[in-house]
Amino acid sequence: ETLAAAGFVTLLGCTGESASREQAVLGSLLEHGPGSVAAELHDDLNLITGHDRSNVPGLFAWTPSGEKFPVRVPEGCYLMQVARQLEILTGGFFLAGPHEVVIQDDARTLDYIRTCVGQGLVPWRVSRTLFAHAASRCMLEPIGPFNTAAARKNYPPILAGDQVRAEIMAIGLVE
Repeated sequence: ETLAAAGFVTLLGCTGESASREQAVLGSLLEHGPGSVAAELHDDLNLITGHDRSNVPGLFAWTPSGEKFPVRVPEGCYLMQVARQLEILTGGFFLAGPHEVVIQDDARTLDYIRTCVGQGLVPWRVSRTLFAHAASRCMLEPIGPFNTAAARKNYPPILAGDQVRAEIMAIGLVE
């Protein structure tokens, strides 16, 4: 059975942020860039998100106790991160992982920026991100051993399409 037949769809997107945002010169980046947030703190609304190793670091995640830590994806590996739909299916056993992208001032990033600027290019942080989603018609609710009274109370049944619409409305992407 294919993922599509089982009610899952995937999207592969190449995401990127200009390492210097609107500034395309190293001096401006060093003055204003490091510490700039490229992707604000959020968790993903889909089922599971895959992150490859980006060209420069900057991905941070939070533990359930609220501790921020840098995410390091080893070369040749892919990080799989729990997203909101999987949280619902597990009744909160697995929690969607909050994360953000912050422009860094480490040697790898600065060397990359210097090289780009020296070649007249705008430096970008690039990451290939895989988003796996439940199909819109799938009912999201705690399943199997996660289907307890407490989980059903905290995670009432909702169609995946309705869950996605509610989440994107809540963050102001649609009305």
